[in-house]
Amino acid sequence: MTIINTTFGVMRSVTLILSLFLISLTTLAQTDSVPKEPEIFQIVETLPEFPGGRTGQQRFVSENFKIPKDVRDSIGTIRMFVQFTVDTLGCVQDIKVRGNNLTPSLEAAGEEVIRKMKCYWTPGTQRGKKVRVRMTQPITVRID
Repeated sequence: MTIINTTFGVMRSVTLILSLFLISLTTLAQTDSVPKEPEIFQIVETLPEFPGGRTGQQRFVSENFKIPKDVRDSIGTIRMFVQFTVDTLGCVQDIKVRGNNLTPSLEAAGEEVIRKMKCYWTPGTQRGKKVRVRMTQPITVRID
């Protein structure tokens, strides 16, 4: 009886070890096959910089923002926030416009002015490496 129990115990141990090995291989295969999306930072050691710094960025937006025709007859102040990512090459991507009471044409104008910034940025850095950084550009439109 002791020989049978010992053999059964060894077989159970071997089966358990083999099962754990196969599970670990499956898990390893799954993690290797899924490419990691590069992290997007909001706070970094060095922020991305547009040529001319913050002043150059503001000047570019004010010179290139086109007020849509359907809004020109309105009177008041419109405030929008354009979020975008500056990638590791200094290019703008993932543009999203936020704000209250924005018309589709205003959203398009906000997106277009940021899109014109293309790949002119110096990328942001974290721990000495270039990283993707999420930025927000406020835009205020005053129509009198």
